[in-house]
Amino acid sequence: MTVQNELARHGEDPVIWYAFRTATLGVPLIDDAESEGAWAILDDERRFLEVSRAFATIAELPVRHMLGHLVEDFSNPADPSIRQDIERLWREFLRRGRISSTLRFNYDDGRPRELAYRLEASADGPGRHCLSVKVLPEPPENG
Repeated sequence: MTVQNELARHGEDPVIWYAFRTATLGVPLIDDAESEGAWAILDDERRFLEVSRAFATIAELPVRHMLGHLVEDFSNPADPSIRQDIERLWREFLRRGRISSTLRFNYDDGRPRELAYRLEASADGPGRHCLSVKVLPEPPENG
């Protein structure tokens, strides 16, 4: 585990620890029912072709602002390795046809959150890859 890079933080909230920036391969962490309608369709170049309202709500962006853009266009531009990490993960996804994992990052207001995601190759036709996401519940506080 590594500590959250200062450049990836929003506000002065507590530091978030990143467990990893890779994926569990072939093991679905969520199924379609759990994604609560939060999905997007990506093309072979990682561009958003379609985005559900639920997905846009999680991303805290209007649907129209996501369409046609690359996944990495919404990453922190100050993160020195995010683009390479996304490219490496995408190559692995294309090789295997499916990946799933979790991501940790902050909401725009600085609150931490964790998402589970699943990416399936050609799930909506050739070259139309389905990305499903779910916001995971916050762990209970130790009291």
